[in-house]
Amino acid sequence: MKYMRSMSLKNKITLTVFTLLLGIFLICSLALNTAFKLYNRTIYESKAGEIGANMQRIEEEFRTVEALSEEYMTQQSMQKNLEIWSNTNDRYERSTAEGELNEYLMNLATRKRYIKGVILENESGKAIKWERDYIIPQREYDRLFNTNIPDNGSNYWIEPEDGNDLFTSVRAVRRVGDRSFETIGKL
Repeated sequence: MKYMRSMSLKNKITLTVFTLLLGIFLICSLALNTAFKLYNRTIYESKAGEIGANMQRIEEEFRTVEALSEEYMTQQSMQKNLEIWSNTNDRYERSTAEGELNEYLMNLATRKRYIKGVILENESGKAIKWERDYIIPQREYDRLFNTNIPDNGSNYWIEPEDGNDLFTSVRAVRRVGDRSFETIGKL
């Protein structure tokens, strides 16, 4: 205090202004820091909510694809045509069955815009493909059908690999008409 009394008026005013400016700077810094933290928290919560909603929509679409593939693979006429196409020696019957299977695959693939293609493979490895805006490379095809999928007819998801951004749904087609549930192909 004695130091302040011996100071000139100019130095006292300068020290007082400097002290006030320093106080204002500290208060503003704390206020800005608090505002940025609140802003960041608000942005984080908003983005987390958006991501959660998007994940729910994606999961719903995955369930939709699963339901569509199950619906198609269990249709009696589709299974009958698959067996004719796989087992008959009559070229006309096989060609007719293949045409109907192609129609089934096209109908399945066009039900949702994000379905890029559908492949139906019989037990002997012969396949029918229906592709839209995407040609399945042979290495991808081999990877999909050489994957050990559950033989119980349940859906199995294969994640994208090597620059491919497609999730793939694969399931065994099982005979349901005679309740033997024998595997007759892969979809």
